[in-house]
Amino acid sequence: MEEKIRQLREVGGIQTLDKMATVPAVHLSLLVLATEAHHLSLLGSFVEQSRTPIGRVVNVSLHSPNGPAASELIRQIGALGVPFEGQAQIDSRDYLIAGDGNQTSMVEAWAATPAEMALPPLRCDGSVDLARLRQWEWHTGFLAQVRAKMGGEARRFSPHPFSEPHATTSS
Repeated sequence: MEEKIRQLREVGGIQTLDKMATVPAVHLSLLVLATEAHHLSLLGSFVEQSRTPIGRVVNVSLHSPNGPAASELIRQIGALGVPFEGQAQIDSRDYLIAGDGNQTSMVEAWAATPAEMALPPLRCDGSVDLARLRQWEWHTGFLAQVRAKMGGEARRFSPHPFSEPHATTSS
């Protein structure tokens, strides 16, 4: 067996197997304008699970059992050049994502419910994680711009479970 592994390493075969073991499963729920939903077919590694028309927008659920990782996912979706908002689940981590056709935003959710997201993110020692808090504040401001670009339809039917910004105190 060790001889076979050595041979595979020599030809590079084991490298592919190692990479495949770390590729996460990804689930997406995206809200896009109905006129631009066809662009989602360019996400080659994803399979469409459902498509629900809601007025001028469409909620599309996609799944990919083999990746991509978070950074590659946001690059691929951003490259589509269409406004969207949604959520991504990569392995067991939840992310809130949005794009205006030119830039994208992706923030890891630190809580399971909107009520918990209203509380600031905490570090292990109980102090407020200011970096994550600033990311969230920027993301919610950006999300408002995306919704304006999508004509307001997205706000009423958002798959974004934590889309309301929380109250913060200035220091």
